[in-house]
This record gives sequence, structure tokens and C-alpha cells, in this order.
Amino acid sequence: MRKVFYLFVLFLFSSALDAQQAAPKDTAYSIKQVSTPYGFAVQSLSPSALEVRKQVLKGNKALYRLGTNGKSAPPEKAQFWSAEDPRIDSADYARKYGIPLENVIHADYLVEGVLKDSTEFITREAPPAPGQTTSAGGIEVVIPPGNVRILNTIVFKKQ
Repeated sequence: MRKVFYLFVLFLFSSALDAQQAAPKDTAYSIKQVSTPYGFAVQSLSPSALEVRKQVLKGNKALYRLGTNGKSAPPEKAQFWSAEDPRIDSADYARKYGIPLENVIHADYLVEGVLKDSTEFITREAPPAPGQTTSAGGIEVVIPPGNVRILNTIVFKKQ
């Protein structure tokens, strides 16, 4: 009887292992977390976050990051990227991505890039800015530092 039980357990284990190896590598259930200085960022399962994830994986989704010299992480170390161009509507961008409006208005540069091949990342609704309780849920892409291939950098002229 024990022999039958052990064979059954061995069968179940090998079937589970075969299924795991055959599963697609990028499913909502196989997505890992990304470590940040603020804790782990976890993949959102919302339809909009998963759609942005799909576009980023295909390589046809640009990522954007505003920066202020001396304050912002440089692009090669940045982990938080937006999936929307902030030049379209800066006030809405600030609200959607949990960024204080003054940081958007006083930004020194805008970086546009794409994710480097084989980079682990997550997409999620951006958390609110400090002092705010809600954000409109702009989808941000969170990556390990140094995993965006820079396409363009625009330096803003200060008046």
C-alpha cells in the first residue's frame, strides 16, 4: 500500500513539475515582485496594468520619467517610470502618478526610453503623492535600477 502511495505522490510531483515548466513565463501568476527602497512593488492584476505590461513586453511602449537635477534619481538608477508622456497634460500627469505638481512644473528634464530585454518588472497603479490620499491610478512601471534603454532626453530651459 505504501508503494502505491509513494508512486502516486511521485506522479503528482512530476506532473506538477511538467506543468510548471510548460507554463508561459509571463503570466499574472508567475510575475515576481520588484524590490525598491520603499519595499516590494507588486504586479497589479487590474486590466489596465496588465495591458500596459503586455505593451511593454512587446517593446512598443515608451517609458517616461521627469527629473530635477540634484533631487531625482538619475535615469540609470531610476526605478519608477510612467507609461504616459507628461507633456500631454502636466497637471493630470502629476495627479495620476502621485507626483506633487510643483515637481512636474519645475522639472529640469524628461527622459524617454524602453525596457531592456529580459528585464523583470511590474506594472501597477501609481501610489498617491505625499499628503494625498488618492491618485487617479496612472500605470507606472517599476524596474530594477539600470534597466531602461534611453531613447531621448529633453532638457527644459528655465526662464
